Amino acid sequence: MFSVSQRTTLEVQQGSLKLEDLQLWQTVTAQGKKWEIKSKSEQPNAEGSLIAEGKDLQQLFKDAAAERLNFDNRYQDLGNIREFKLFAKSLPKNEMDSQEIEKSTVDGLSRSINDVFHEAIEIRTEDSSKDTFITPSSSQLNSINILFSPETLHVEESLLKEIESVLSKNKFDMKKTPISAITLLSKPTDRNRVMRLELKNTDERVIFKESNPMTETGKAISSEDIDENALKEALNRLSKDWAGLEFASGLQKEIPLCPQFYGGSKEHRFILQQDLGKKQVAFADHLLKGTALEASESLNRYMTCLGNLHGLASANVNHYREILQTINPEAQITSAKDLEKESLENINSVLAALKLNPLKDPERLEKEIEEIVKSMHTSEGHFITVTHGDPCPDNTFDYPEKLLLIDFEWGAVESSLLDATYPRMSMPSAGICAAQFPEELLSVAETTYREELKKHIPAAADDRIYFKEYAQACAMHILTRNMAYLPRVIDQEDTSWGGVSVRGRILTHLQTFVDVSQKYDVLPELRSITISILEDVKEKWKDARPLDLYPAFTNSPYAN
Repeated sequence: MFSVSQRTTLEVQQGSLKLEDLQLWQTVTAQGKKWEIKSKSEQPNAEGSLIAEGKDLQQLFKDAAAERLNFDNRYQDLGNIREFKLFAKSLPKNEMDSQEIEKSTVDGLSRSINDVFHEAIEIRTEDSSKDTFITPSSSQLNSINILFSPETLHVEESLLKEIESVLSKNKFDMKKTPISAITLLSKPTDRNRVMRLELKNTDERVIFKESNPMTETGKAISSEDIDENALKEALNRLSKDWAGLEFASGLQKEIPLCPQFYGGSKEHRFILQQDLGKKQVAFADHLLKGTALEASESLNRYMTCLGNLHGLASANVNHYREILQTINPEAQITSAKDLEKESLENINSVLAALKLNPLKDPERLEKEIEEIVKSMHTSEGHFITVTHGDPCPDNTFDYPEKLLLIDFEWGAVESSLLDATYPRMSMPSAGICAAQFPEELLSVAETTYREELKKHIPAAADDRIYFKEYAQACAMHILTRNMAYLPRVIDQEDTSWGGVSVRGRILTHLQTFVDVSQKYDVLPELRSITISILEDVKEKWKDARPLDLYPAFTNSPYAN
């Protein structure tokens, strides 16, 4: 993964390893213990040696599990098996030895090792009297990243030089703190290539994040298939991520909002940011694996962070725009008129797909949608600021003293309430992290958010203004999300997105908007149409049910 022909030494946590003596070095961190495997071969065969070592890894994981106490059959601590490092490249002794591994060979290796981890890892149960092992399911191994491709085996010399150049301009003296090790944290099919850079003579580490061109189905495109549109889309994501991180990092005063920004490269489509540590705890971890108390406290830290970001950013919107335009003058920004048109078309498509009566008074609906879009996306709104755009629970780092936001790829200048209503709307863009909060906890957290916003935006203290635009934010979510994909899934079998039912998502989001609009007595026309749609899909989907509470709350008093 880390290959630079000019370097003769690779520094890693275990010490120094000479590249000319190195054919394979793997470290697996499992249950807090490290194992090191070295393989040297006079005639290296990457596929054969790696698969052989992969089989050995099965025993390592068995040993690791056997050493653990109080494993209690839940396997939730599989999240501790997080780090898999691969350095597989020897210095060429002649030109023939410098040939790259063929893509087909490495792809085959990817499948083989992936099969090892998802089918052959066995975890010993707590009952030591029984010589039995349990094979965890794929869903219980979500935190393990071990897919390989040519891109994971080395970092190109030109890219490494650019990384060093950016770091040298932003805080680091690369002569004193050269890069000593690089660990891949992402999978080849992810929309971003993410790596951890470790630096010599310092405890600080850096996260490298590169935007990959994507297919329409959300998979990374191979280098030979990249076209101009895919490159534009990747640059658009990079520029928003870059602008959001640089902007939010610059806002940080006493309370940090995100990792520190260390620079980026438009040519190579990457940004560099502070590494917040190998032990990564997210809001999602508390919701999915924590206690009700841990999850509720994390929710309040989350809403406090959003309130701080939105409040501080509200007076600096033009600075964000300047950063974005400098990086990408052609950054994609949807106009208000286009959003109005899209929202109306989405509703009409749903009505047609469900064979419901056309709108009786389309002008009333058009007026409501126009007001919604103006409040959410133009200067007529009272809460226009810089938003995160995708504040899902896994886009955070959460610790007892602070919660930080990461991944600003979908950020925008728009109403803060589009972010603030994410918990109310069951995290609408989340995969596995989509579920509901208990009402009493949600109400407290939303009050916490509003109190933070009041410090910077006076309109947040006005109930009439605040709750009207709060309901409009919920409406905007269903107009651009549920109404957009509902026609495509009406007659299909229920599918899952991130392991969560698509039908359950739709039922929950539509019902939430209806409840909010009724509570604050706003948007009667859109509410009436949504009720009709909701009744019809409930009739069609008799077995569908709304989203559950997050696991942290299912066995708590809040579940009653």
